[in-house]
Amino acid sequence: MRFDQWRATFERRATRPRPTIHDISEIPPPLRPVLAASLARFQLGETGEGRIVADLRRRATRWGLGDDYLESLRLFIAEEGRHAALLGTAVRALGGQTLGRTWSADAFAAVRRVTGPGFELAVLLAAEVAALSFYATLVEHLPRGPLHAALAEIAQDERVHLRFHIDFFRDALPLAPVRRAATLAWTPLGLAAGVVVATDHREAMRAMGVTPTAVLQRAQALVGETVAAIDLPSRERGKRSQACAAWSEAVRGVVAQPAATRASMARRV
Repeated sequence: MRFDQWRATFERRATRPRPTIHDISEIPPPLRPVLAASLARFQLGETGEGRIVADLRRRATRWGLGDDYLESLRLFIAEEGRHAALLGTAVRALGGQTLGRTWSADAFAAVRRVTGPGFELAVLLAAEVAALSFYATLVEHLPRGPLHAALAEIAQDERVHLRFHIDFFRDALPLAPVRRAATLAWTPLGLAAGVVVATDHREAMRAMGVTPTAVLQRAQALVGETVAAIDLPSRERGKRSQACAAWSEAVRGVVAQPAATRASMARRV
């Protein structure tokens, strides 16, 4: 999909009414505290990243980033803010409290800042894998009701967001060898995001009868599907894109970062 189409898609989606979570009686009382705790952790991670858009606007000419892509990215971040508001409502309905910070949110924020906005976009792609692994699992195992409906909408949004990032990745890297090198470097980051979800939310998952291994396997499958989608032949085969600069910086950051990142995560987990 071209970015003018993505922009129109996000603009249409911005007018959707927000789901209401007026009743959580379908959620078993023993599950509510651990579910509230998990949703609170994700609520913090769904807060907007307007700084990324501002950074990319400053690099737009050098990286060949058009207005349609930048506006699409801004609207994507607004959707993440919408998720944060929905999750905040859900947490309070479940009797929980939203959080100011968590180790996983701090870790993702630190990794995003390793080499600037190019690398931050690579981390956002990994974050979509983590989010979709989490929300899709909840939708499969929670009983039907207002909370289920709200989470199902968020899960569908994350599928759209994943496709949006994949389209940018493919357009930014029209040359197949560069695209393959980028996905090879990105894969450990995507898998690490899956590990974070499987470990950080294991209590809620186990309360629903889901093992951390099952969550990790879902994340691994999503990483594989993402890599395969990015590796499809480019629509601009044979053309070099100025936006390669963004992902070239991202790839260098991914290659340089994993050892330190894995050590940090290992200490925290």
